[in-house]
Amino acid sequence: MNQQPTTINEAGLRALLIGLADRLAAEDPDEPMTDRSRLDLARQLTEGKDPQHSALLARTVHRAPGATRSQYAQLLRADADGLDLVARYVAANQRSSEIGQQAGIRYDEDPRWRMADRDAEALWMLARKAGHSVDELCAASAAANEGK
Repeated sequence: MNQQPTTINEAGLRALLIGLADRLAAEDPDEPMTDRSRLDLARQLTEGKDPQHSALLARTVHRAPGATRSQYAQLLRADADGLDLVARYVAANQRSSEIGQQAGIRYDEDPRWRMADRDAEALWMLARKAGHSVDELCAASAAANEGK
């Protein structure tokens, strides 16, 4: 028997939130945000399938009375930015390391490395602000490096 998963990971939920925000911003952005719109779009994005549908509905409870669809989209994007921080940090840190290895001894002069390093640093700060510990972030990076 093929069972569906009962939970959705943060990366999946983040993608759904961004997808919903994109739709709200693109379709009638100046119209008022209604609960009906939220429910309809959530069903469309997930095809009504759980656990995605339930997770998206739970995460997007209409909490901004009087907001336009574009304003609500901004709230959803801000919420999405707080998800999956450890994995996003690890990926950015790995990207920075790979660019540094390709660039060689003068890696700090490579603009690609500087940009990747800034991305990793920004995600580190967001993750720390969200309550992730230094040990947790370092352990996740170490585990990813071992998997290479």
